[in-house]
Amino acid sequence: MTKAVVLAFLAVTLSCSAAETHLFILSGQSNMARLKPERDFLPEAKALLPGAEVLYVKAAFSGKPIRNWLAEWDALADAKGLDAKAIRAEDKVKGTPYYDRIMTAVKPLLARKPASISFLWMQGESDAKRGTEGVYEEALKQLVAKLRKDLSAPKMNVVIARISDFGSKNTKGKIFDGWMVVRKAQEKVVANDPRAALVDVDDCNGPKDGLHYPPEGYTLMGQRMARQAVALIKGKTPAEDGRPE
Repeated sequence: MTKAVVLAFLAVTLSCSAAETHLFILSGQSNMARLKPERDFLPEAKALLPGAEVLYVKAAFSGKPIRNWLAEWDALADAKGLDAKAIRAEDKVKGTPYYDRIMTAVKPLLARKPASISFLWMQGESDAKRGTEGVYEEALKQLVAKLRKDLSAPKMNVVIARISDFGSKNTKGKIFDGWMVVRKAQEKVVANDPRAALVDVDDCNGPKDGLHYPPEGYTLMGQRMARQAVALIKGKTPAEDGRPE
């Protein structure tokens, strides 16, 4: 798999007579990088927010752990008995450039005074496979809190696509010990955040439960993320099973 670094920034106006603006931040690793917003996310967002202006930023980077978004990860890792410095030293990408790119892209859009900001996250496979799963729950909580603080958006909505069943029942026989830990961590972060929703993608990655999805799988994931986000925006209860109709 080519570990392409993808940074796409696009502000899309869905109506010339928009009454309000809604901003979506799409971020994560390869399964977010492979999602095509114009095909997989925006049509559903447009249908659910008629007459609104939808802005989105996509910052997705293949094969990257959550620490590349969160400087505070080091202290969390050390507290769990890991050697954060040594782990960071092996990273090809240093520091937290992906968080910085989100902020660079989003901050100019705040002048549009969006009625809502929603953070859509699809990431965790790298942490599940590389022995850092024990840090994931607290790291994800801190990432969400940091974004809310730095964007001055305490009511920012959060939609987390739980990593698929690939690493827990891979047809090739490879089972990752940390896979279920990350899945449970993502579930707990959502359960403890009143402005968060989960998306189930276990049926998105095809009959062989692949790490990546066929095109229709990304469309289904994007539609579910849009539906869960808009439910939060409208003050409705998102689908508890992560599969909104």
